Amino acid sequence: MVFLEPFLVSLAEEVGGCDCFFEATTSEFGQIFGVSQQSASRYLMLLEKQGWITRARSEKGFKVSITDEGVSVLKRLERKISSFLNHDSEMTYVGEVVSGIGEGAYYVSKYAEKINETLGYSPYPGTLNVRVHSGKPDLDIKSTIKISGFTSEGRSYGGVGLTPIVLTINRKTIHCHAIIPERTHHKLDLELISKHNFRKEFKAADGDEVRFTVL
Repeated sequence: MVFLEPFLVSLAEEVGGCDCFFEATTSEFGQIFGVSQQSASRYLMLLEKQGWITRARSEKGFKVSITDEGVSVLKRLERKISSFLNHDSEMTYVGEVVSGIGEGAYYVSKYAEKINETLGYSPYPGTLNVRVHSGKPDLDIKSTIKISGFTSEGRSYGGVGLTPIVLTINRKTIHCHAIIPERTHHKLDLELISKHNFRKEFKAADGDEVRFTVL
């Protein structure tokens, strides 16, 4: 397996910005990557196939720019590196409660037994959806507990991660977990689970401000 992230980082250093491009020969790309010219051509092709860069032939060799998907990968790497370098620092986020699409109760019920085995509590059948003001954070970090995917009644369910957080809402503090599914329709929102019914027991309503700290 080839890990392409280091080559993407090397290109980012040369490109210099999201709306810029870098032009070089394959030999020069090889020097940037620290590999042969032939390997550099292969890695550029793989990066393009992955959707992280675009490349176009030029008089000198190739013009390369980083795509939005590539930028997302770089941002994810930045968060992971920052988390590692600042592991003693708390990560705190601010957001608001929003409505989900109604699938939380179904999926939590399917994962309930495995969540209970992993965390030691039976989750309330539903999730609290939070839209973080700074954008949905990547909480697949060191403290995340993994649950492997499984098959039930002929249907497959993807793996999930469970990241412990402390949530504050309506002046009440709750220890709960952010659930990080491999497959999700919630592209913008973070889903939280607990043994509590957030909306009933903590009077959580759409628009309420929440703060949470990642443990």
